[in-house]
Amino acid sequence: MAQGGSVVTVLASQKMGREVRTGNNHIEFAAAVTREHADDVLEYYARPCELRLELIDDSTGEVRKLLQVPEFLVIREDGFTLEEWKSEAKLARLAEKYPYRYSKSSVGEWFAPQIEKQLADIGIRYRVFSDESIPRRRVSNLLYLADYLHLAEPCPDDVLARLHEALQERGALTFMELLAAPYEFDADSLNQAIAGNRVATDLDRQSLAEKRSFRLYRDEALRDFMLADTRSGSLPGIDRFALNIADGAKFVFEGNELTIAMVAGESIVCNRQDGTTITLTRTWLENAHDKGQVTCPQPNHQSGQDLSRYSSEDFEAALRRQALLETDADRAIVSGRTLRRWKARQEIALANGDNDVLALVPHTGSRGNRTPRLSTRQVELMDNVIDEQWLNSKAINYKTCHRMMQVAFSEAGEIPPSYPTLIARIKARETNEDLRTRHGKRIAYQASTFIDVLHHDTPAHGSRPFQYVHIDHTQLDIEVISSRTGKPLGRPWLSLAVDAWSRRVVAFYLTFDAPSYTSVMMTIRDMVRRFNRLPEFIVVDNGRDFMSVAFESFLRAMGTHLRFRPAGQPRHGAVLERMFGRLNTEYIHNLAGNTKATKNVRTVTGSHLPQKLAEWTIGALYHGIQHWAWEFYDENIHPALQESPREAFVRGMRENGKRHQTHLQFNRDFLIATCPPVDRTGTRQIHRQRGVKVDQRFYWNEAFNSAVVHGESVPVRYDPWDASSVYVRVKDTWVRAVCRNLHGLGLLTEVEKRALTEEYNRRHGSVSDNERDTKRLREFIQVFTPEGALATEFDRQAENRLLYNDLGVASVEPVVAPRPFSLVAEAPRAAKRPDRTAVLTQPEQPIRQPSTPSHETIDSDDNLIDFEDF
Repeated sequence: MAQGGSVVTVLASQKMGREVRTGNNHIEFAAAVTREHADDVLEYYARPCELRLELIDDSTGEVRKLLQVPEFLVIREDGFTLEEWKSEAKLARLAEKYPYRYSKSSVGEWFAPQIEKQLADIGIRYRVFSDESIPRRRVSNLLYLADYLHLAEPCPDDVLARLHEALQERGALTFMELLAAPYEFDADSLNQAIAGNRVATDLDRQSLAEKRSFRLYRDEALRDFMLADTRSGSLPGIDRFALNIADGAKFVFEGNELTIAMVAGESIVCNRQDGTTITLTRTWLENAHDKGQVTCPQPNHQSGQDLSRYSSEDFEAALRRQALLETDADRAIVSGRTLRRWKARQEIALANGDNDVLALVPHTGSRGNRTPRLSTRQVELMDNVIDEQWLNSKAINYKTCHRMMQVAFSEAGEIPPSYPTLIARIKARETNEDLRTRHGKRIAYQASTFIDVLHHDTPAHGSRPFQYVHIDHTQLDIEVISSRTGKPLGRPWLSLAVDAWSRRVVAFYLTFDAPSYTSVMMTIRDMVRRFNRLPEFIVVDNGRDFMSVAFESFLRAMGTHLRFRPAGQPRHGAVLERMFGRLNTEYIHNLAGNTKATKNVRTVTGSHLPQKLAEWTIGALYHGIQHWAWEFYDENIHPALQESPREAFVRGMRENGKRHQTHLQFNRDFLIATCPPVDRTGTRQIHRQRGVKVDQRFYWNEAFNSAVVHGESVPVRYDPWDASSVYVRVKDTWVRAVCRNLHGLGLLTEVEKRALTEEYNRRHGSVSDNERDTKRLREFIQVFTPEGALATEFDRQAENRLLYNDLGVASVEPVVAPRPFSLVAEAPRAAKRPDRTAVLTQPEQPIRQPSTPSHETIDSDDNLIDFEDF
């Protein structure tokens, strides 16, 4: 769970074959990625142990106890290393507070001398790293290439030969140039060549996310030469330098005009006209100028004046004064003395190489006495009052603080500042941490600066499709009805999966059931059904439905990382929250039975209750949302993208590769893999005569009738859509085991089975595993007729089952036999159907039934054991 504003990421480590949980996205996760792909690292473990040490404070000689949890244990061939990772700012604060604990070398490396010495005695190295030691570009590129680094096919030889031929001819080409004509390489092939080190690149300084600037080189020698000579772009703030050779000076060398961008000691950075830069030495430039090889096309005026500090009114006033200076003095509207003063300003500016017009800018704002009115003692007293009385959870107002300040000043014999002065001082000192102290973290979060990037070179929403997919749930603002009886069934829940980069909806799940593990896995099923792949990262909130060992284990097996958004910080899920808002405002709120009116419940009359106006069934609503997501929203221009989500998605797949190695089949094995395990362990022991026991019931398959598997603990999963079946892993094959007490009753969902069991227990006591109780439970299910709220719940389950069995994403092996009994006593009546002609004008998403490979055998009812002889 993400706490304290941290972004927890569960890294699916291929090297370790397990999950690696990191508690900080900016530092720990980036460090884990470097260890994951470092060739010299054999194994690494996150937060492996607690260190209880005693350090000596050199200033006092006292012994200080320390409890330290290293971020990583890294194992290399030369030994073990415990690594501590913190931000540079935090290390600086800790070094100032505990000088005996940390020290920094002249080259910027951090050390913990006493800790290193104590651990060295037992053969363990200890290292301290700051976030500045993380190669950000390399981490980003390694994540980009992750799909091509592990067990992926290499770049085909013919494609590689054609790539080398193109680079041999041109020397270096950008990724985008190779994708375009006349080369037209496939992005997957280029990524394979880069990941396999079959072509020269610079993964430390160039980002693969920036296709127009990332270059592929003919060889390493050419790469090193080109990178040593030029750097793309320029540095901000270079106009602040003012040395002998000033920034902004222009000169011509061999017909090329260059502008000095930065002077740093002996090195001088110059801008070419094409936007690239070159680094020269001061000695070379001075010698070239002396020899006449460098000429200056115009006087080298200093350009280091900061124009941003002048307002438009300042420029207008300067231009008016310039116009008055150029007019006849007899007709000027100001005195001659003023004109002479302005003229003198211009002459001084020109003599110093400054702009003569800017010299006429009025300095009205600098008038007056600028010396402090308060003494140092008054300022100290006022700051003490602010620290002690203002900055606490009582959150007093300005007036109360001013009265307390008057008392403090009176006791100290000083004259108190005025009320406005106190307010100005509080506002001048106010930080986001002050708001957190006074009003709590949520108010401070609302007032904090909006951050649209994770790091200066890491986009918040990734750099390609299926890099980050957000999943969350919401209850829709609409009442729906039963397709069988027409009775209102309540508001459904929607689980939505959105690709953060393209803003495209990639999956959704509509149900009456509250969010659970089943909702998450049904969303995963829908994503694979539509796109045959899973994302690199799944981003979720801190809901209990996402915090399961089974979910993390499934994602690890799929090679997908799990990231938790910080609790209480909704901006991290802004992409998904905005999608929920658009769906409601653009579609749901325009349907019959919407619940907009209930926002102001006191104004709603009985004739306009949403339950009375409801017309939509969950099946009709599902297809309506599908049409909105993939036909309406998907094709409209998104303001943040300047193109439609579908266009952005297609372009991103073309430029970044389709990554066919991540293809997943939507078949029987995948459906079983997304079924929940029976409990946290996920295993059961096979009994040769009775089968496997799940929830006080035994499930049987002929494969259990063998001495080889008797007593063996095997993985078992239950089907939430078919309570009569569980799936058992026997000899590397999933087999279907059936419960004799539930077999033949049709498809019962897990919710229905649990409700029936609870009702039976309420009436007859708890169910045991003896023959008499199991027969009585079966008879009870056959004759039971639900009423009231229970009847509504069974209607909801029937609607869910009808919808998703038709889509082929519900039960692994649907029971085709009709149910021999009725769970609802009311006579069916035709439900009022909505007019959906305007919604379903486009062809619906084709229904894909899960395929079954030829080597799989699906157990039919004919293979079940004879329960009379059981």
